[in-house]
Amino acid sequence: MGRDKSGKKHYKRWKCRVCGYIHEGPEPPDICPVCGVPKDMFDPVE
Repeated sequence: MGRDKSGKKHYKRWKCRVCGYIHEGPEPPDICPVCGVPKDMFDPVE
């Protein structure tokens, strides 16, 4: 987690390769809440 120019905290975004769910946090979730795949099926999003 870092801070943007305004000083607000921001998190990395992660996208599920299967269903496209976007998660915001320092790490991907352990299991996708939409389709149930494990966290290794998430890719970081810019």
